[in-house]
Amino acid sequence: MRAVLGRGGAVLLCVAGVPVLVLALVHAFFGVPLSAYRPFYNDEVAYWHQAFTFSRAGFHGGYYTLGEVTNPSGFTPFGPHGPGYAVLYGTFGALFGWHRHTAVVLNLTAIAAATWLWVSVTRAGIPRLLLATVLLLTFWHMLFWAPTGMQESLHQAGAIVLAGCFASALGPTRRWWLTALGWITVAMLSFIRPS
Repeated sequence: MRAVLGRGGAVLLCVAGVPVLVLALVHAFFGVPLSAYRPFYNDEVAYWHQAFTFSRAGFHGGYYTLGEVTNPSGFTPFGPHGPGYAVLYGTFGALFGWHRHTAVVLNLTAIAAATWLWVSVTRAGIPRLLLATVLLLTFWHMLFWAPTGMQESLHQAGAIVLAGCFASALGPTRRWWLTALGWITVAMLSFIRPS
């Protein structure tokens, strides 16, 4: 029973560590809840607005361009950073509503979900889970970008999923569905800022 509770606690710490730390840091440094978030950087504003547009109009929301030059492929009306972020986050917005802080909530959710998948796939023991927790909680790029509306958190979540898929592919027993998940993840990530 102690080993199960110990591993369960380590799993919870690993999966929820980054979101809880980000919420605590936002509150400690700014004294506001996450719902007070507003897009600030130019790319962040563009990503937020593209996802918002997709949540309301799908692919029929007009064009996002640089220098008034539309996408020559005609495949997507979104800017040079690809349609992945706008479509993925915008779909969530269409289903559950889009607010100014939705992108940040989705970033934290993506990181937690990816970490949970990694934990589940690798079946790591308590020492490895605690080491992964320390790695995630001290990886300043993740802590810096997670409370923003930028795409980096989605890239980081994709990397965590791929780490789990590689661990399975290189392990003693291969599971076909994890190999398929790895290829699907790579394909999805190719539409998120392909540049």
